[in-house]
Amino acid sequence: MGVDTDKMPTLLASTDVSGTLLPEFASQMNLPAGLPVAVGGGDGACAAHGARRHVAGDAYMNIGSSAWVSAMSPVPVLDKEARLFNYHDMDGVNFNVCGTVQCGSAASNWAIENLIYPGTRVQDCDFAALEALARTAPAGADGVMFLPTLMGERTPWWTARCSGTLIGFSQFHEPRHIARAVYEGVMQALNLCGDILRENGVPISALTLIGGGAKSVLWGELAASMFGAEVRIHATPHEATALGTAMAAGMGIGWYQSWAEASECIHVRKVYTPNAKDNALYQKHLAVYRTLYPQMKGAYEALYRFQQELNPN
Repeated sequence: MGVDTDKMPTLLASTDVSGTLLPEFASQMNLPAGLPVAVGGGDGACAAHGARRHVAGDAYMNIGSSAWVSAMSPVPVLDKEARLFNYHDMDGVNFNVCGTVQCGSAASNWAIENLIYPGTRVQDCDFAALEALARTAPAGADGVMFLPTLMGERTPWWTARCSGTLIGFSQFHEPRHIARAVYEGVMQALNLCGDILRENGVPISALTLIGGGAKSVLWGELAASMFGAEVRIHATPHEATALGTAMAAGMGIGWYQSWAEASECIHVRKVYTPNAKDNALYQKHLAVYRTLYPQMKGAYEALYRFQQELNPN
């Protein structure tokens, strides 16, 4: 690009120690001055190391405001439809291949506050009662489906021109079906990411769940049955990214001799296994789910243009 490389910073590895903690900042954090500071990495790269073993094919899922499924690969996985993306692992050798859902818990939170319990703030929601309500509807929510595309979608459609969709309901359906469909819709969006990974030769025999969504028993069960895989709930799901960052620092100072050794400090508190009957149903559910956006793409884009005209700013 003709940029003078002298104007650019020196490239360092995630495990390189780039300096030491200065006294003025050490005092603010109650830490000793002079501590070595490693470079570290981005949120996804750090989460990967805090969530999964350092083994090719090992996978994890994060459910936060957005959500994703990621696995380690020795080579980039170049999906012919460009539905996935790759970034270097912090080891500088392997790659993290990833499918990302734009709205994870952000979509379910919106549904809680506006559809299921209108007027209730999500922080005041009784999630045990909500999951109990969702469980009163059968797997598949008697045909109600929810697309958590409230902010467009990344994998697999990569478009801003679609909006959240609740479809398949009739006079027969009740709030319990909507609650079930919302839980299933978010997880099915993630399962679709996993399905695309599998299409590209990345097997998912087990995955670790991190993020706020790891607190949900129902999402854990749905993940196991939709993916047809063992789902491990991280012992400290909110801190997995920080744990990966600490591993980079540990590698930098020689505390760990390898990333595989560092990953031995990852623990799980619960394991979910697939329900064979539900897995069979969710394969059919996924087949329908995959068709919804492509079949309605023209309508989504027309609606997007109409919305832009109504709100040009």
